[in-house]
Amino acid sequence: LVKKSDLFLDVGAHYGFYSLLAAEANPHMKIISVEPVPENFEILQKNMEENEISSPKGRLIRAAVGNRIGKVELFKSAASDNSGMFKHPNAPSVGKFEVQTTTIDEILREDDSKSIFIKIDTEGNELAVLKGMEKTFEKCRDLSLLLEMNPKMFKLAGTSCKEVVEYLSSKGFNVYGVDDKESKYYPLEDEGNLYRLQAENSFFNALCVKKEKSLSVAFFSHSALLAGAERSLADLVEDLCHDSVLCSVLLPSEGPLKEMLLDKGAAVHVLPECTYWWAGSHQSFNEAGHKMQLTQSMKATVAGVLPVLRQLKPDVVYTQTIVVPWGALCAEILSIPHALSVCEYGELDHHFKFSFGFQESMKAFYDSSKAIFSITESVKNEVFKGVRDKDGKIEVVYRSVRLNPGDDCDVAVQNYDYKNKAVINVAIFGTVFEGKGQEDIVQAGIALMAKGFKIKVYIIGYADPQYLVLIKDLIGASPYKDNFIIKNFVLDPIEQMKAMDIIVSCSRNEAFGRTLIEAILLGKPIIYPDSGGPKEIFVDGVHGLAYPCGDVQRLAEKLIFVIDHPDKTKQRVKAAKEYVSKKFTPGSYSGKIESRLKRIKGAEIKPHHSVMTLLSAAALVDAFLAEFGRKNAEFFEARDELANRNGQIVGLNKAVAERDCQNAGLRQQIDERD
Repeated sequence: LVKKSDLFLDVGAHYGFYSLLAAEANPHMKIISVEPVPENFEILQKNMEENEISSPKGRLIRAAVGNRIGKVELFKSAASDNSGMFKHPNAPSVGKFEVQTTTIDEILREDDSKSIFIKIDTEGNELAVLKGMEKTFEKCRDLSLLLEMNPKMFKLAGTSCKEVVEYLSSKGFNVYGVDDKESKYYPLEDEGNLYRLQAENSFFNALCVKKEKSLSVAFFSHSALLAGAERSLADLVEDLCHDSVLCSVLLPSEGPLKEMLLDKGAAVHVLPECTYWWAGSHQSFNEAGHKMQLTQSMKATVAGVLPVLRQLKPDVVYTQTIVVPWGALCAEILSIPHALSVCEYGELDHHFKFSFGFQESMKAFYDSSKAIFSITESVKNEVFKGVRDKDGKIEVVYRSVRLNPGDDCDVAVQNYDYKNKAVINVAIFGTVFEGKGQEDIVQAGIALMAKGFKIKVYIIGYADPQYLVLIKDLIGASPYKDNFIIKNFVLDPIEQMKAMDIIVSCSRNEAFGRTLIEAILLGKPIIYPDSGGPKEIFVDGVHGLAYPCGDVQRLAEKLIFVIDHPDKTKQRVKAAKEYVSKKFTPGSYSGKIESRLKRIKGAEIKPHHSVMTLLSAAALVDAFLAEFGRKNAEFFEARDELANRNGQIVGLNKAVAERDCQNAGLRQQIDERD
């Protein structure tokens, strides 16, 4: 939060821990640290000197801060961080001392900083501190606050958490309570959140953001893994968090994405009840069973997810992919603007079958959303080909792709003379399934190996078991099985990519091609099918080499061309890297999305419930019919069983009657004998 600030003001600095954190996060920022306790101030001075934070960058003030200038007596606590104007209930007082008082307005009277972040921890005196910064509220439009909320100390000061929140709201701030234990935050305008945080914590922090600047977004992710869509979500969240957007991500399960998001500054809510997609693979799709499960997921969403969103009160609900409807459903129920990210073709690339039909589902998404971000023009035209975008909702936003510091390469010093290498490493990254076309690189690799090229082919990614069998059979039938390495998905594909020489994509319909862009940034030559997103994004022969989709012979020829022409390969990689570095930037990705989300924040939501209508009407009717059919079948089964039992009883009665006749005859014989 302080990375984009010009000034960090630390009120109640103690030993300077927060001041030092701020200085490390933003070395160019000015820092003012204020601390009244003499012993604390002495250590504060030493800490700032040790870390070389001195004038003009650093400024120290020994004073108490309140709503007036003068002098005041403070209680010195046995715990060094609990001294203040009131006796702290958690630590005994060891005496009193007099100190000069000042105000934030006075401290910042001659300061011209445009962006200011103020941290306030004054052991219950926070409201007085806030009332001593009236001029600062007026002159600084870019102002953020972090202050401690301590209900017991507020009570001693004659105020309350609620009064502090109401005062800040009147000054134009949204106030969010931070749950440190769970790494989550909640708007305190909701009194339920305020009372809950007070009940669960002896104190907690509150983040205060200007209302006109603040944006809170609840993201729905379809998965907690780390495939392309999830990595793009993590990149977006990272950029938005750096721009002070409050991001909460709702995940369907635990997974590696959770830790990545927490590291990037997001709050994460795991919702194990909300795991079902409204799309499935063609091979295993059972329409009746799928709709029954959707109905159960819908009930779980209403019961488990809506309460979370009611606590979060986000400005926008954002769904990351088209395979989950729950974000749109919740947004409709709660009348919150909904934004949709379209990362895939759906049917063309992943061969998904949608429970209520593809076009019907996409039309429902369109009607339910205030903004739609398509990963490419090609995806937009395919997914919404039956929709007239008369409202201009759909915007093509190319994803930014970034590497970790130190991973970026200098193409000028790279060696592309592959012929002199002992082994040429060729890799394909992505889910191993039919739509990704890994069989192309296997067959092309075998062809090159047969010609004497020293090649190893790496196939890396999550695998569809059936398609993996096909790939292994192709490899096993060749004499080069030792030259193929199949690896499961890796959390850090960049490290694997660095060790490769050529990166290939063979997708039949690739929506974007993230791994191709990562490869280019690492200085690797790329080969890709002449279709989908890559065809739209790259120029054949300028940024990489394209081959006709599924044409194994042409793919082999492109590989040979890369190997045989190192100078041309280097020239292509250089041009591609310059192009990608300019085109796929955070500004062109997260910047566009943030701007659009802020525009739809607070938008009027008309009662047009497309996703809800589609889900509830179709799912519940079908579920009812399925349930009716099951009950009907049970009825007929029971009726047949009853008829069978009745038949058995008739037979038994007949047998009993016959026995009775026999018995009567025998008794008559006995009587005659007698």
